[in-house]
Amino acid sequence: MACQSVNPYNGETTKTFDELTDAQLETALATAQSCFETWRHKPYAERATIVAKASELMIARSDELAQTMTLEMGKRIGEARGEVEFSARILAYYAENAERFLAPVELHPTVRTAHMESSPIGTDASWATWASRSSSTRSWYGSPLWRLQQGVGTARRPPRSRRSP
Repeated sequence: MACQSVNPYNGETTKTFDELTDAQLETALATAQSCFETWRHKPYAERATIVAKASELMIARSDELAQTMTLEMGKRIGEARGEVEFSARILAYYAENAERFLAPVELHPTVRTAHMESSPIGTDASWATWASRSSSTRSWYGSPLWRLQQGVGTARRPPRSRRSP
């Protein structure tokens, strides 16, 4: 079944997204995995540059993104612009701080030694409905890109070793 974007104000379908065939889905997953394999080896500084650029692009396209939010979510245009700006600031924040946030941490157990580290684990997909209102843009623009900053891609499937045949 196709997914549709419907304007909540007038009920008009603004866009229809056809269902993917199995082959298209496999291609998308393979592409995401390939991108992940490249991304996970990029140094934080390079990732930060890319995520900061995404923030800049959101600001540059804020009117276009806000218009889409208004059409798809029924959000007032001023609120939508504010949400785009807020989401872009989230990206900029993580571009600046992700390396520090994800640095290994020494833990101090009472016996022996331990540490915690953040490591890329694979690709991931995110979906946010318009009903999630104020968290929607952060879900689409903030979290997935922050996960990209950690080295995660855009679609998820279990590693081959965990999949049933």
